[in-house]
Amino acid sequence: MIPLSALRGFTFVMLSALTSFAWSAPASYQDIRAMGMGGTGVAAARPAAASFFNPALLASEPDQGGNTWNLMLPGINGRLADRNNLPDRVGEIQDSILSIILSFLANTMDSPETQRNAGRLADHLQALEGEMLRADLAMGASLTRPNSGLGLGLHGSARIRGTVQGNVKGGDIQLLRSIENRNPPTDFFGGDLGSNAHVLATGVIEAGVTLARQFPLGQQQLALGLTPKIMQLHTFNYYETLYDFSAASFNAADYATSQLGANLDAGAVYSFGESQQWRLATSVRNLFPMTLEAKAYPPGSRFFQPQPPRLKIRPLITLGLAHSGERHTLTADLELTENPPFGPEAATRWLSLGGEYRLNDGVALRSGFRQNRASNTGAPGIKETTQASLGLGLSPGRLHLELAATVGDNDIGAGLEVNLRF
Repeated sequence: MIPLSALRGFTFVMLSALTSFAWSAPASYQDIRAMGMGGTGVAAARPAAASFFNPALLASEPDQGGNTWNLMLPGINGRLADRNNLPDRVGEIQDSILSIILSFLANTMDSPETQRNAGRLADHLQALEGEMLRADLAMGASLTRPNSGLGLGLHGSARIRGTVQGNVKGGDIQLLRSIENRNPPTDFFGGDLGSNAHVLATGVIEAGVTLARQFPLGQQQLALGLTPKIMQLHTFNYYETLYDFSAASFNAADYATSQLGANLDAGAVYSFGESQQWRLATSVRNLFPMTLEAKAYPPGSRFFQPQPPRLKIRPLITLGLAHSGERHTLTADLELTENPPFGPEAATRWLSLGGEYRLNDGVALRSGFRQNRASNTGAPGIKETTQASLGLGLSPGRLHLELAATVGDNDIGAGLEVNLRF
């Protein structure tokens, strides 16, 4: 007989995880204005977000008395990717599992209702094989003082990504089919069940100081900036089967790893044109490579991995071009290096386009689009090829409210942020 606690435990891992944010490599933090403009910002981010895109932008803005500070209160954005509408099936799977649990306990495995539930559950598990759910959550805050002589900034961000993948074993399907066909096993041990859930997650926390200065080049201007920063990396690598799970003995720290290290971002902005309305920019984020290996299962374990997943932080080089006028900003970013995946994820190398139109001093409309130019855009994980976005900025006085939404091949996202200038 399968223990009731084990069946409930598997329901918790396989199904609850699919409907919640189980925190795998997270994308760089985007402020909400940039999120609404296709993720662009290397040449066009506002000063409050300079540390997240290009530190040189803190010395590229026209001076405003030299003592204007920008405070970005913790902004938050999230994305959810569901490759095949997994949550729609969760309720039916739970009902079927609970019904079969009761049948086991009541010794009514040959009842017509149990047979129907076993058949439905087998169908759902077959559809669940290899399917994935992914969630992203990011937060960021900053305090900056843009100045061509010496731009200063402090920033902090935290971003997490989690994926849950179902791995269904054929023997479990055969068992359910035997119950469906009125041939239930007379002696069955839960340890024979092999279906499992794989939860793979990463987190990156960073905090840094930004310094930037502008240098005249004839009639044009060149700004350079640096951001030394501290980064803390986290991974979580967890498998569990129906029979083995015990909520009482579960300890998340047993499946987690972490690493603390220093890194550096650098950037340059060349402003040109009659009124310096054009900007050509480049940034290098995470100049020093970092690698963190996920927790390994020991040899002999059914989940043994000869090579556990590795979280790789690699230098990200991006080019940006922007044109700004009295009412508009148009910009484009191109990532020259590929961001490697962690586990069953898509590699990314984005080409991003964005625009902003300011209706007046208090209202700005934004939109953007980006395409993934990486060699592997999803297989075998969730597909990442294109994203479109919309944004809205409201500025009543010194307060700025930012809203944005994105939609991609399999994901949707939204963000909210409040800024204050003083």
